Amino acid sequence: MTSAISRIVRKVENIYWETRLGISTRGYFAATTPENGSYGTTSFNVIFAILAALRLRDDDVLVDLGCGMGRVVCCAALHRLRGVIGVEYEGELAQVARENAERLRGRHSVVSIVHGGAQDFDYARGTVFYLYNPFGAEILGQVMTRLEQSLRRRSRPIRVVYMKPRHESLMLEAVWLEQFDRWDAGSRRNLEHPVMFLRSRV
Repeated sequence: MTSAISRIVRKVENIYWETRLGISTRGYFAATTPENGSYGTTSFNVIFAILAALRLRDDDVLVDLGCGMGRVVCCAALHRLRGVIGVEYEGELAQVARENAERLRGRHSVVSIVHGGAQDFDYARGTVFYLYNPFGAEILGQVMTRLEQSLRRRSRPIRVVYMKPRHESLMLEAVWLEQFDRWDAGSRRNLEHPVMFLRSRV
């Protein structure tokens, strides 16, 4: 299949899923600060594959850091989880994510959208964390510190998905995490960037 045809098929599939779920998450949004990444989307079939690989349980709380318009949050909420949380620094995107979560058809989990910085978020509830290259090394370092502190306060197994891992060295240097899988770009249909899968050593 040529790249042009692949793009058309991907676009049609994404429109299909947005229509089926009753949400609108397509588009581009430039970051308003240099430390935060711009908003872009991942194909639905890739998100579904990642969520399946995580083997989500009904006692999991999935946290999407830099949730944008809420595509991952909405896909996760199709599962029966203890909760789904989206964290988004940009107020405009957070509001769109909130509206998408409210409109979502087939929702099986309670969804909450937090407008604020990931470095200020309370990580105590989360067990699964999803990041699509949402910010630079400085904020990611702060996030990792807060996440480790939350594990010290409440020991629990966690999993971390880091897509388009620009600062993967920070993940690999965290002795309290171990990488248990990695998908290279192109290894799955519509997968445009590498994906790291990590878990806590507790």
